[in-house]
Amino acid sequence: MCLLLGRAEIPISQLLHKMISLILAFTFKFFLPLLLLVALVDALSATQPQKIQRLAMAGHSQRAIAERLGVTRYRVRLALV
Repeated sequence: MCLLLGRAEIPISQLLHKMISLILAFTFKFFLPLLLLVALVDALSATQPQKIQRLAMAGHSQRAIAERLGVTRYRVRLALV
C-alpha cells in the first residue's frame, strides 16, 4: 500500500517508520528530562524520615545514616520503626 502525498508515493512502512522515529525522539527529548526533573525535586524535598528510609534501604547502618544526616542514632532508630 502507498500513500499519495503531493506527487510522490510513500509506502506505508516508511511512513510508520518515520512516525515511530518522531515519537521516540519526542519521548526522549521531552518526557525523559521531565522525569529527571521530577526525581530531582523529589530528592531535594524529601523529609528527614524519607531520607533515613532511603539510606536504610540502600544498606547503610544506623550509625552511618546518623553521621551522614547529622542526627543521633536514636532519631534514626525512631524513623525506622
